[in-house]
Amino acid sequence: LLVETGMLSAIKISRGTTLLASIDDVVFKKAVRLGDIIKVKAEVVYVGNTSAEVEIRAFDKGEEVVSAYATYVKVDDLLRPIPINVKVEGISEEEIKKVEEAKKRREIRISRIKDRQKMRFYVEDPTEGLRFRITTSIYVSPNLTYDGKIMSGGKLLKLMDDIGGVILLNYIGYDNKPDSGGVVTVAVKGLSFYSPIRINDIIHIRAGIVYVGNTSADVMINVIREDLNGFKEHVATAYF
Repeated sequence: LLVETGMLSAIKISRGTTLLASIDDVVFKKAVRLGDIIKVKAEVVYVGNTSAEVEIRAFDKGEEVVSAYATYVKVDDLLRPIPINVKVEGISEEEIKKVEEAKKRREIRISRIKDRQKMRFYVEDPTEGLRFRITTSIYVSPNLTYDGKIMSGGKLLKLMDDIGGVILLNYIGYDNKPDSGGVVTVAVKGLSFYSPIRINDIIHIRAGIVYVGNTSADVMINVIREDLNGFKEHVATAYF
């Protein structure tokens, strides 16, 4: 829901097709349970040349349960970035502060993806050699796409989150008993997308535990897309 709500805001201001380029500072402050009614709010806080940053927050009975900043890129029919002809300017002191903070996050993102073209073709498995790791491959059918062409960023995040949960449940020896405990996602760190995923692609998701603390663990999750000709590209790597 976060990604799709943010995309609606990005589409509204860009007046065109947008793709999720990155999502930062995802912090879950409270668990959401079955039956809860969640309200999601999204606000465009900065517009660059071809991208827009959206602040997304979700609430349960007025209490914020998760927040994130997502960046969307406006693209043409060939998925090439094109200019957004609208800009966002702060009027109040609070709005001006939001714009300045968004500019700082943008600089951090740019430094993080400065080797984007090189990383796009890095398809080696970074989880190789980790003691606890898991892999899965999924065919991109129409129900995983926005428009029958491009895979939904939100659905990809859900798949990544699920496999991260699976490996942690295996690690703690979960056996579906009331006293066996469980796991929840509390944060997502530095998720940038290097390549879009298209319908009929096969995505390979590799996950490995890289750190275990007292009550939490970090899972590195890497995604590769493979087309029908066997050509592979690096889609994303992040820590959950």
